[in-house]
Amino acid sequence: KIVQRFILMLGLIWIALALWGAFHYSKKLTDPLYELKGIAMHMAHLDFSRKWERTGTSEEISMVGETLNTLSSKLNQALEDLQQSNTALQIQLDKATEIEYMRKSFISAVSHELKTPIALIQGYAEGLNEGLCEDEESRKYYTEVILDESEMMHKMVKQLLTLSSLESG
Repeated sequence: KIVQRFILMLGLIWIALALWGAFHYSKKLTDPLYELKGIAMHMAHLDFSRKWERTGTSEEISMVGETLNTLSSKLNQALEDLQQSNTALQIQLDKATEIEYMRKSFISAVSHELKTPIALIQGYAEGLNEGLCEDEESRKYYTEVILDESEMMHKMVKQLLTLSSLESG
């Protein structure tokens, strides 16, 4: 009976020690994995500041940790490069928007500048056609105004063509 109690007590102590050892060993195995999981979760949220620094773990887990460190560094560099590219693209987009605004303003101004001479030419030509002036001096004045305005329009059109050829290279 004493031997049976001794074996029972020893068995219970052995089972308790085995359970404690299994728990301690499993915790020793899973803690680094939970730490790796935490690092990976931070990386998933674009936080690359956490690094694997644990020593004394199995070689395989250390290799995974070092691989996560390398991945983290490369992703961080790629993200920084992407942000720089985005900044450069935004600057180019702002310039393109400004140029487009200037182009529209220029076209509006040129249209207005061409409209006035055309209206003058049309009005004076209609006046000449209707026989508004009967003397030679008035006719000469009207034709000079028409010629001056058409020359001004000709210069503007030449400037527009020059500008167009410069823009197209």
